[in-house]
Amino acid sequence: MKGLLAPVVLALAACSGQERESVNHPPFIADTSPAEGEIVTFGPGNDRDLMVNVGDEDLTDHLFMRFLVDYPTGNNPKQLLRQVEFPPTGMVVRSLVFSQPNCRDLGIGPGMHRLVFSAADRRFLDPTAGEAVDPDAPLDSVAEQGHRVRVVWLMNCP
Repeated sequence: MKGLLAPVVLALAACSGQERESVNHPPFIADTSPAEGEIVTFGPGNDRDLMVNVGDEDLTDHLFMRFLVDYPTGNNPKQLLRQVEFPPTGMVVRSLVFSQPNCRDLGIGPGMHRLVFSAADRRFLDPTAGEAVDPDAPLDSVAEQGHRVRVVWLMNCP
């Protein structure tokens, strides 16, 4: 009887290992500067970098990232500030992503604006190519099997 159970136990362990490997883990934010939620002032003499360090337990995932302003609401045609794709590196935590938004270049007026960093483990869907996107996430929707994570700051434009 003992000899008959061994193949069953091995088969179950193999199935369990395959299921674990097929799970898609979401990307995660390892670090940001300034801290998430912070109010950041940009303008003459305040040229600050935004820095985000993104990770993903799935070492073979490409990571797709976007910096967005006044998103997801707002009528600014320049909502997409910057996009970056990182190929797999073999490391869980990937390289740093930097951006230095400029209120004047973005054509946004004085006051507070939402600045969003979005990272996904699948490419962002393209509504101009006929791909169905979430109306609440038109610039950072991903396919059903993908995951997305966001960081939000408030950008103060003097």
